[in-house]
Amino acid sequence: MFETLQNWLRELLSQTENKNSRAHILIRGDRLAKGGYSVELEKKIYNLGIFGWMRPSETFIEFDLEAPKEKLDAFLTAIKIVPTWTRVDRVELAWNTEKKGYQNFRVRN
Repeated sequence: MFETLQNWLRELLSQTENKNSRAHILIRGDRLAKGGYSVELEKKIYNLGIFGWMRPSETFIEFDLEAPKEKLDAFLTAIKIVPTWTRVDRVELAWNTEKKGYQNFRVRN
């Protein structure tokens, strides 16, 4: 019985993991870090419970994120809210089928 329960839990966890989507996002612009834009996006990621990483700079912010699609969609909506002192020139988005299995979120330098 215990082995059956273990198998059931393992199957349930694998189904949950498979429901995650993965997105690679690159935002290009100016004053992205100093203007607080990257900090606000980082807070949004934490609040939504998204895993992966971000790499901020003044002229770009790069993300590789995994979460259920609806959470990633909510994050993509948040990207559109840009402070007046920040300039976003372009947002590049690529959906990836290969999952990385991120277990947390971190900021890369």
